[in-house]
Amino acid sequence: MKTIRPDEINSYIGKEIGVSKWVTIDQEMINNLQMLHLIINSFMLILSKLNQFLVQLLLMDFNIITYAGIPFSQEGLGLVLEGTKMGLNYGLDK
Repeated sequence: MKTIRPDEINSYIGKEIGVSKWVTIDQEMINNLQMLHLIINSFMLILSKLNQFLVQLLLMDFNIITYAGIPFSQEGLGLVLEGTKMGLNYGLDK
C-alpha cells in the first residue's frame, strides 16, 4: 500500500485509485437492521411532533449500510493516509 500525506489528497480528486472487492449485502445483513427499525419507530412516536428532520435522518438505514461499508472497500484502493490510526464515519448528518 502507498502511504500519502494529507496535503496530497487533493491530487487524487477525479482519478481512479483502485477497485475494491465486491460486497454482497445479504438478507441476514438486512435482518440485522430490524432492531434499527424498532428504534426508529420508538423515536417516531416520541419525536414526531418535536423534530421531523431527525426522524428522516434515522430512516436512511440503507444509506447507512452503504456508508458503513466504506472502510471495507478502502482496503482495495492501495492508499493509506499517513499517520492514520483509526477511521471515523463523520458527516452523515451534514
